[in-house]
Amino acid sequence: MYKRPIIYAWLLTGIFGIAFITSHGTFSIDPALRYHFATSMVDQGNLQYNPDCDYYNKPGMYTNDAGQVYSRYPCYGQNLIFAAPYFLLHRIGGIENHTVIRFIISLILFPLSLTFCGLIMSDLARQFGFTRLQSIVTGLLLVFATGVWEIHKEAQNDAHLTFLFLATIWLFRRFELSGKLWTLALSGLCLGYAFFIRSEVAPIVLCCFIFAFYLLWRSYTGQSRSWPKIISRWSLMALIALPFPILFCWLNYHHYGHLISPVPITGNHYFSLKHFTTGFIGQTLSPGKSLFLYNPIVLLSIPGFFYLWKKHRAWIILIGAVLTINLCIFSSVSCFHGNCCWGNRYLTRYFGLMMIPVAFFLFQPSPVLWRRILCRTVISASIVVQILAVSLHHCRELSDVNIAYAAEGGWNARHWTMFEPEKPVSPTPDNQPCPGVIRYVAGPHRSLARFR
Repeated sequence: MYKRPIIYAWLLTGIFGIAFITSHGTFSIDPALRYHFATSMVDQGNLQYNPDCDYYNKPGMYTNDAGQVYSRYPCYGQNLIFAAPYFLLHRIGGIENHTVIRFIISLILFPLSLTFCGLIMSDLARQFGFTRLQSIVTGLLLVFATGVWEIHKEAQNDAHLTFLFLATIWLFRRFELSGKLWTLALSGLCLGYAFFIRSEVAPIVLCCFIFAFYLLWRSYTGQSRSWPKIISRWSLMALIALPFPILFCWLNYHHYGHLISPVPITGNHYFSLKHFTTGFIGQTLSPGKSLFLYNPIVLLSIPGFFYLWKKHRAWIILIGAVLTINLCIFSSVSCFHGNCCWGNRYLTRYFGLMMIPVAFFLFQPSPVLWRRILCRTVISASIVVQILAVSLHHCRELSDVNIAYAAEGGWNARHWTMFEPEKPVSPTPDNQPCPGVIRYVAGPHRSLARFR
């Protein structure tokens, strides 16, 4: 931990200020739907359609056999996160206008989340032995040189997952250094709530629990190693996380009649190994959703693995397992890219982990000139790419372009890419070519689109 609180104050002020200025004060498609059902939780005490809320997204609604209308893609964790500020602003503050409430949540909640991601990343780097300046730079790079910035701007649930997984690995590192049980207890809470937000993170949560068991095993050496003590402490962590999957399954069964998946998954979200080749290439190499193209700084993690392997092999195994499992799972889904996003939003959640090997390569002492030039070039490119992302409101403004060019076939407003033409990445009717942001920012489309 930093000895001077003023450093935290400057980091908090700087990151929050930039995030506040670049926020557009609205939600993209999915978060707006989750806000709708957050209002249902507060106003009606259930998760059904709320006629008093001004946002209605028919494709995102699901009507069960009893005629009750629910969200087709519920995100209970984000609903609950939105319900708290909605209760404060609506019930206590007396604000009736939902647009104003969403505006306040967007301007405060997500910049705060982004700020704490930067603070935690900085302290995590400090825990790995980097200097104060190097740690601060690592935190700033996570925030402003990766898709974490844009995902917070769009208010996606991946913003919460990024924070929770980052907090988890920070707590793991704290336990590794101090052996304090409260760190494992809090990590169990973070992992449980991450599952409550998106259940498909279950394999990643399992990896984290296995890693926690390894940390417990390694904390006891020689004759002091006690298996009952190890198992009991690990079980405490698991018990703290357990209520969230139980509540998730109960809510699914109560509202949808299924324990695991609320609504049968078909169409764009259909899981099949036949999508794997397209999905894997799309996530790693495609011009529309490549991990490395939209987050160039991640390239530095590849050589960084070799430096991290020399000192922290267990962490390399954890990082490699998380990334491999995530790539394999979402490569097998036809909608592998996550639609409303800049690059691939499903990988954004784990950028906190990926920044660890990046830091080990970036701050490795080296007199070689080409290496310094490479690092500075990649960092500069990463920051420019993210500035392109936050320079516009992709859901709203691409929707305007789509309407303006409807007579010419239109573009898919849900695909936000850097270049054009972006060919369909999976053979579904709604995956149409869309304009690249580079030409859109400077090109003739601005005069034709209906900006609000």
